[in-house]
Order: sequence, then C-alpha cells, then structure tokens
Amino acid sequence: MSRHLVSTYGVRHLILTSRRGRAAGGVAELCAELEALGVSVTVGACDVADRAAVAELLAGIPAEHPLTAVIPRRRRPRRRRHLLAHTPSGWTACCGPRSTPRGTCTS
Repeated sequence: MSRHLVSTYGVRHLILTSRRGRAAGGVAELCAELEALGVSVTVGACDVADRAAVAELLAGIPAEHPLTAVIPRRRRPRRRRHLLAHTPSGWTACCGPRSTPRGTCTS
C-alpha cells in the first residue's frame, strides 16, 4: 500500500504504524526503499485499539505535514478490496468493530 500511495498519488510523507513498530518484519527494507524515492517515513509502534496511544501518535504529527488520510491495513485476506470501493457496511466488515464508515474509533 505504501509503495502504491507514493507511486500513484505522489505521497511524500508517511507514518507507518503497527503494534511492533520498527521491530515488524520488513519495515527496515520498506523504509529504505521509500526513503530512496525521497519519501519521509516515520514508523511508530501503536495499538490502534488504545485511544491514548493513538492520541499520542497523532500529537506527534508535525504541523508542516498535517494528517490528510488514514489508510487502515489488515492482514485478513478475506476483504482485500481497495478501501475506497467499500460501502459503509463493507468498511465495517473490513476494518472491524472499532471503526465506523467514517473511520472514527468507537471503542
């Protein structure tokens, strides 16, 4: 998804999050690849089910590069359609009970 955002949409600043952050497999290689393309990459360890952790992550976003999109990614292969193609019920099925069709946290 990160490569697609960079190559298709020209995204220049990314925040990648997972529960393991930089310890997640393949992150170092992905960051090196994206940085070689001129992308600024920040990696954070954050459990998105934890409101306080998400608030802390969001508070660290620099004002000169404000948050403009959130692209959730799950490892579940059952609903791998492009997220923009989801209906509200499909969004909920894809992203689980912690999100609404607008992507706001409900837990």
